[in-house]
Amino acid sequence: MFIFIIHNKIPPVAGRHHISIITFPCHRFVSNKETQIGTLNQGINEEKTGKLKFSLSESQCQDCWAVVLCGGGCPYENYQENKVIEVPDAALCHVMREVYDYILRKYLSMPDAQREEFFNLHNL
Repeated sequence: MFIFIIHNKIPPVAGRHHISIITFPCHRFVSNKETQIGTLNQGINEEKTGKLKFSLSESQCQDCWAVVLCGGGCPYENYQENKVIEVPDAALCHVMREVYDYILRKYLSMPDAQREEFFNLHNL
């Protein structure tokens, strides 16, 4: 590598000569070392992965009418608020239920032709 750099007059650049691959549950967790679940060399740590999964049927979401729409919230947002992914941010839950309620009421108040047009326009 040293001879290559001298010969080509190219300094080591991240992504060109050195690359590190670390695995996280999603891109939003990358800044948090605690949520790293593996590396390219060591593979995935199943124990850590298991701690980052949760079941909606076992969470406080099981009795919420909006759980089918939000899925228990964003795991990252939950982690930021509560330091665990299975406990949703209560304030965000409230806001999301209000948003979903508003959207559903608007949808239900639309005439059938308008609903059909909406779905055709958006290829849904």
